[in-house]
Amino acid sequence: MTMGEHILVPLDGSARAECILPVARDLAIHLATSLILFRVIPPDTRSADELDTLRRLNDLAREFELLSPARGRVARGDPVSEIRQACDPGPGHGEVALIAMSTHGRSGISRWLLGSVAEAIVRTAPVPVVLLNNRVSGLGPSSKLGLTRAVPPLDLTRPWSERCAGLKSGPIVVPLDGSSLAESVIPIASRLARLLSQRLHLVSVVTPVPSEVSVMIGTWGGDRFAYEATRSEAETTVAAARTQLEARGHAVTGEVRMGNPGDEVLRAVNREGAGLVAMATHGRAGVARAVLGSVADHIVRQAPCPVVLVGPAAARG
Repeated sequence: MTMGEHILVPLDGSARAECILPVARDLAIHLATSLILFRVIPPDTRSADELDTLRRLNDLAREFELLSPARGRVARGDPVSEIRQACDPGPGHGEVALIAMSTHGRSGISRWLLGSVAEAIVRTAPVPVVLLNNRVSGLGPSSKLGLTRAVPPLDLTRPWSERCAGLKSGPIVVPLDGSSLAESVIPIASRLARLLSQRLHLVSVVTPVPSEVSVMIGTWGGDRFAYEATRSEAETTVAAARTQLEARGHAVTGEVRMGNPGDEVLRAVNREGAGLVAMATHGRAGVARAVLGSVADHIVRQAPCPVVLVGPAAARG
């Protein structure tokens, strides 16, 4: 795959949504792309208000001038449809490499993610989507697992460049489950690792299968034979992906863990000090699961770093 000319950054006019800007800036520098600061407004917005919105976006874009080219763009209509359409190459638009957005917007809670805009964008966008959660930006509590570092409350009165953190140096964690759908993330993970000069850390998680005896007595003994077979399959998956990536010149590590997939991936992320997580939104289920309620959603909410999601449309591309 090749990187496009732009990173599309959907904003909604709120300080919370702007928390993605340092991450988008750092990605644009490393990927040698420009930024499009994108705002979707209601169809009945007055022309004067539309011009004012564009002016504000361009004022924001000028803050990037010394680091990466950036410009504002405004569209009228449904946010999901307009963001999806903005990814299509067109006269004066060029190609979009990534979408980068915060999971928080005007509502102060995860409206972008919870059953609304971000979920639909990840599902339909033809390019990977980089999501930044409230824990990284300081908008929410620390992880329930007690794994992520505490972050100070976000001061929304300060400029985005002062209150929000950019990419941190660290390996890219790539969860795999042995399916071709989950492995659709490997090309973008490989590309990002090369451009960011980072190691790739592959993780596959084996979920114990309770035996009939353990269920009867209320313990979590598990079926030893089923576990060993599944673990062997997971080890083969990690070894094959590692061989493939090392052949491309990458530094790669890998591991197989046992437990809840979302929790175990997060433990690996924290232990490795990851700078990014890159994963598909669906795997063995065979169909594109909604982000909400899935392993991907759990990781997006809890990860102490941005998460790059490859949805079904991006995987097909």
